[in-house]
Amino acid sequence: MLEKLQTVTGLFYEPQRLFATLRELVSFGVAADDMCIFGTKDVMLLVGSMLKNQPDGPTDLAALFLETTPFRETCFESTLVGSQGSLNTLLSSAINGDRKERPQYRHGGSALYLSCYSRFIADGCLMIVVVANEPLMLSQVSAAMLRHSTQSVQTNELLLA
Repeated sequence: MLEKLQTVTGLFYEPQRLFATLRELVSFGVAADDMCIFGTKDVMLLVGSMLKNQPDGPTDLAALFLETTPFRETCFESTLVGSQGSLNTLLSSAINGDRKERPQYRHGGSALYLSCYSRFIADGCLMIVVVANEPLMLSQVSAAMLRHSTQSVQTNELLLA
């Protein structure tokens, strides 16, 4: 039987908007393990340092930006990184192709999941992916991202074999 994993993906050019989103997500009960942030290494380090110095920011989430691992994708083999954690591992195996553990994406293939965001990330955008399997959580996370992001917000369903 296939397990479903619902995700919400948002794009942020402005760190303050992302910080506001993170504050809201934490208030809904979203755990750091259910979030993964992607960006270029330089942008991730800069934004992580900014978050650590925020007086009212979710500074405990700075590790999402500062503790990263390379996330290999065709265009960004050396610069694209993602937050360390199980969600990064799952998405990485989906994109890079560990066939036994490769989730299937209902919206048309795992390679599409990050490739459509490549040009945004190359331009300094940060991408956040949040797991929201419950309908209420999916609605809250989507609404929070739509409130704060000036870019697209997308929901996706991953089918895990």
